[in-house]
Amino acid sequence: MSEESFESVQVLLQRIASISPKDMIKNFLLIGLGPSSVGYDEGIVDRILENQKRSLVLLAEKVVLTPQQKAVMLDFISDPEKMKEDYLHLLQWYEEHMYSSSPYDEKRLKESRENLQRNLSTFGNDYLLKLTDIMHNEELEEERKMVLVLSYFIKNAQRRILHPRAKNDVFLIGYNSVSSLLESDPVANASR
Repeated sequence: MSEESFESVQVLLQRIASISPKDMIKNFLLIGLGPSSVGYDEGIVDRILENQKRSLVLLAEKVVLTPQQKAVMLDFISDPEKMKEDYLHLLQWYEEHMYSSSPYDEKRLKESRENLQRNLSTFGNDYLLKLTDIMHNEELEEERKMVLVLSYFIKNAQRRILHPRAKNDVFLIGYNSVSSLLESDPVANASR
């Protein structure tokens, strides 16, 4: 789904609603496991759904989530149908009460996009590594494409989305972080 494009939030919500609860849990788990943490194994979800003890062991030992997120995942695993229903309700509530009522400044996003392109051209991989919070060039996998998604709604944050089935590494970049990274870097400031 990360490779798809959606023309509206409603279309995205419909697409999410069409995903089976089992596949939804599989996607959440695989993101939590991260492709480098555990060998990619689609059958892992089948095994943990059949055995609650195995679920606990997997969540405790392998999943790169906070304790609170692990507790939520265990709740998801114990009742996949309810998890899907609750998750969709949360997304619909957010869309109705937060997303649709948030002011959206297309001009600021456009400026940020232009700054991003200029900064990547000027500073290259050094800027990309800093922007995506990757520590070394070696972490950039040659065979995978990086997709940078500017987000108006996360302003100064960056988030990396890793999924073994995706062809790309997706990075959500807050529109404000595009320029704020350079403001905190005296070397970059001197070269502007």
